[in-house]
Amino acid sequence: MPNLISTVAVDLTEEFFVDNIDRPSSTSSTSSKRKCEKGSKIVDILHDIQSGCRQAELSKRKLELTEQMELLKAKEDHWKEEEEVHKEREEEHRTREHLFETQWKAKEDVHKENEEERKAHEHLFNKWEHIQLSIRQLSSALSNETMNLSNMICSLIKSFLQMS
Repeated sequence: MPNLISTVAVDLTEEFFVDNIDRPSSTSSTSSKRKCEKGSKIVDILHDIQSGCRQAELSKRKLELTEQMELLKAKEDHWKEEEEVHKEREEEHRTREHLFETQWKAKEDVHKENEEERKAHEHLFNKWEHIQLSIRQLSSALSNETMNLSNMICSLIKSFLQMS
C-alpha cells in the first residue's frame, strides 16, 4: 500500500518550492507568506500524522515482540522445569543404582563369607574324619598288640606251668 501521507507532503513541498521560485523572497506578498505558513502547517500536521502512524506501528511491533518474549520465557521456564524433572529422575536413578550396587556387594560379601565358612567347616570335617580314622587304626593296632601280649602272657604262663 503506498504511503499517501508522504506523497501529499512531497507534493505540497514541491508546490511550495515552485511558488517560491516564481517570486523572489523579498517581493513576496503577505498572501504568499500566508500560503507558505499554511503549507508549512499542513506539512507539520502531515509529519505529525506520519510519525503518529510510525508510533502506532512501533507500539504494535513492540507489543508483538513483548508477546514473543513472554512466549519464549514461558517455553524457557517449561524447559527448565522439564530439565529439573529430568535431573531429579536421574538423581533417583543414580540413588537406586547405588542402593542396588550396595545391596549386591553386601550379598556378594555374605556369599564369600558363607563360602569361606563352608570351606573352613569342610576342612575341619576332613581333619575330624582323618583323626577318627587314625583313632580306629590305633585302636585296632592297640587291640592287636593287646591280643598279642595276652597271647604271649598266656603262652608264657602255660610254658611256666608246664615247666613246673
